[in-house]
Amino acid sequence: MPRALRTYDGDDRRYIDNNLFCSWCGNTNTFNIDLNFDHIITLKNGQLEISLCKINTNRTLNVIKENMDDLVEKCYDGEDKTFYCANCDGIDTLDYHKNVIESCYHTACLGCFYCQNYIDKTELLEICRECITENNGKVDNEFCDTMCPASDFGLREIHRHYDITLHEIKTDLGY
Repeated sequence: MPRALRTYDGDDRRYIDNNLFCSWCGNTNTFNIDLNFDHIITLKNGQLEISLCKINTNRTLNVIKENMDDLVEKCYDGEDKTFYCANCDGIDTLDYHKNVIESCYHTACLGCFYCQNYIDKTELLEICRECITENNGKVDNEFCDTMCPASDFGLREIHRHYDITLHEIKTDLGY
């Protein structure tokens, strides 16, 4: 039976410098890297002994350490498949966690899966009520996703976070 995929929400994430982030599942904890190392195979006392060539291994690890930014960028662009998420095997979904969060801050994000920094529920309701009233109740999910005056991406993800539906808000307003 295959391992069940897990979605990492805000409380399950690690917020540390230079941490990787999978934008598909939210993983910030474990990642895999594909490396090819030279092995030394020797016969001792009638048994095979396998060891790593220390010089080449250290050289490879230093190259990774010095070029981590470039390697992550190549994974993100889909050019190189060195790193991948240990949870969902995502490759082109990896980036530094700080880059993802900074992107949310620069776009004035009101809350999303990536940053987990949702606006207050009362503020959300106030924004939605104002929009519904201004449009005489002619607001549906498509309008909310494409024409929302408060956010370029709509507020439905925040609605889901607070377990509120657009229909409930419209009903409370009498539409």
